Amino acid sequence: MEAQNKAAETLSTIKFYRQTGLKMEKISLKLGRLKRLIFSQMVDYFYRSKKKDPLTINDELIKNTLLNQHTDYIGFIRTQENELLIPIKREVDRMTRSQKNIVDFFNDQQKHNKVVLEVPRIANFFDTVVCALSQYYPLAD
Repeated sequence: MEAQNKAAETLSTIKFYRQTGLKMEKISLKLGRLKRLIFSQMVDYFYRSKKKDPLTINDELIKNTLLNQHTDYIGFIRTQENELLIPIKREVDRMTRSQKNIVDFFNDQQKHNKVVLEVPRIANFFDTVVCALSQYYPLAD
């Protein structure tokens, strides 16, 4: 039956530029279809779309496809933001606060150490002053 349809089908020839043929070949390889099938599908598309002119870019199907893809991309980005970026930012902020607390602790320790190291020097200074004063003002036993 299919053989009868093919035998009854009459083939026509269309001449087109070599560059157009190369483009058709690329589309054919990309989609894995015969060039004749792709051509038939293109003709069917424009036949069904009645008032569509291939030269106009305002094709509703193309606009809808682009809009859907754009919506899908935005949805993907929002999902990534919610699942990855926001939790990562939250953890980085937590880690940054923790590191700041550690740095503040060590800075406080450094200030404390300076004070602790100053105590013997101050005590030594007072001992020197007491010795000097004791020469002029002897302590009574």
